[in-house]
Amino acid sequence: IIGNILGSNVFNILMILGFTALVKPIGADAISDQMIKLDIWFMLGVSLIFAAISWGSILLPLLF
Repeated sequence: IIGNILGSNVFNILMILGFTALVKPIGADAISDQMIKLDIWFMLGVSLIFAAISWGSILLPLLF
């Protein structure tokens, strides 16, 4: 189930980027410093929290 959810999200993101690139090419200059310094780390942190909650039967008893 989790694989379906994550796979669906990855597919949706890549399809949106693909359709956007068809309309207007996305260059390397489109990546801002904020995206590298903040956004990527925030998304990684949220993903790790989601993984911990998903595997709650193993991890949550250790946290509380």
